[in-house]
Amino acid sequence: MLHAIHLRYLPLLSALPYAVSLFADAASAQSLVRSVPAFSPPALDGAQMAYDLGRLRGVLFGGLALDPVLGFNSSDATFEWDGQAWSLVQATVRPPGRTYHTLGYDGTRTILYGGVQITGLTFQELGDTWAFDGVAWTQLAPALSPPARGGASMVYDVARGRLVLFGGADTNQYFNDTWEWDGVTWTLRSPAVSPPVRANAHLVYDPLRSRIVLFGGSDFSSTAGPQLLQDTWEYDGVTWAQVSTATSPPTRISGNLDFDLLSSRAVLVGGSDLNGTLADAWAYDGTNWSALTLANAISIAGSAHTFDPLQQRVVYFGGVSFDPSSPSPTSGPIDFTLLLVPGPASAAYASFGAGCDGTAGNVPVLAAAPYSLPVIGTTFAATIDYAPIAAPVAVILMGFSNTTWAGGALPFNLSVFGIGGGCNLLVDPAAAAVVGNGTDPAVFRFSIPLDPQLTGIVFHNQALVLDTLATNGLGGLTNGCTATVQ
Repeated sequence: MLHAIHLRYLPLLSALPYAVSLFADAASAQSLVRSVPAFSPPALDGAQMAYDLGRLRGVLFGGLALDPVLGFNSSDATFEWDGQAWSLVQATVRPPGRTYHTLGYDGTRTILYGGVQITGLTFQELGDTWAFDGVAWTQLAPALSPPARGGASMVYDVARGRLVLFGGADTNQYFNDTWEWDGVTWTLRSPAVSPPVRANAHLVYDPLRSRIVLFGGSDFSSTAGPQLLQDTWEYDGVTWAQVSTATSPPTRISGNLDFDLLSSRAVLVGGSDLNGTLADAWAYDGTNWSALTLANAISIAGSAHTFDPLQQRVVYFGGVSFDPSSPSPTSGPIDFTLLLVPGPASAAYASFGAGCDGTAGNVPVLAAAPYSLPVIGTTFAATIDYAPIAAPVAVILMGFSNTTWAGGALPFNLSVFGIGGGCNLLVDPAAAAVVGNGTDPAVFRFSIPLDPQLTGIVFHNQALVLDTLATNGLGGLTNGCTATVQ
């Protein structure tokens, strides 16, 4: 069934249509920003995510993790995203670990169906149905169920109150059947027209037109060899109809397709083809696809993803990146939390000035964590490199000026305080925070409230690394950084 390529169900809950956007004026421009909370799920590929509208939480389950003993192993852990932070759900009873499964909110509970349980090199397709109410998982016993499979696609039809499942594959065949979950059981539908067989198709619900949109996927059952698809279809609850668009994204699987209420369109980010992962982005308005220029884009596929209506942005977690040109290339799962945020790429964390001293002549360096920028509604992370783990702590200084301090000019040479090594204070130290230095680089995180009034705020940072092995006997100072909040 796997055919040596990722066959992922890419889950989506587009959420109910919300009439008010916090950022309506910025709907035309978007960028990808990494949020770096203190706790995150482990690196996962093909985990699935759905948004629980009743509890305002994103629910993530499963995925493929890299086990040091078994190799790749299916996770059975449940995590929740509240818009700012991740938490692990301590569920005593839970579904067996799996990937390539489906996950969706049915108006009352989060419903899980099927998938593939992977342990080392052992694969088993599943056909079970589970429900999660925010506290516990319960295995359900519907009168009728789809045959076991992985790589199916599922999304919630808000207008009709049904989860709709399409396609997938098992060891012997690919499917193009359409199933619906009404909260009690599964029903096999018999539409007059259906898309061709496929697995790992991209599925999204358009709440403005009450249509389910399907794009692409894979069909490795073809006698012509492996086929990646790029056709667009819509389902109105009665039948499927193919949409002939003037332009189309290239063929792919494992992309991240969500309906972004902020821009009133479905947005497709990344995915993979037979050559590797992709970093492009596309939008579908119900008539045509158009290419997007997405600031801070990353080559990624197989992420868990959902639209968060509370924060008014799409959240992605994990996935893989096989592009050697990516700033963070890897051949296994990654642990990024990425957000599709509104507005132009005006957020910045720019270096200025020079640091000084440090163990073995290594001057500590302050910078933003990869893909992290000071954006409202995110947890921003700055890193302090060359801060030796043996050094007890680092201190982050924060101020609103990098030109004056205490009536004098900046930079200010600290030799008057007996701190040699050419160390200069670069920012007005209006506030300070202690950073535990147990990792290299050390990481400083702070949450920026989801308040549009913070947009455009500018502040400055510098870090002091307390390091008794530095040549001045006290520590080293980093360069300064100027943050511009978006």
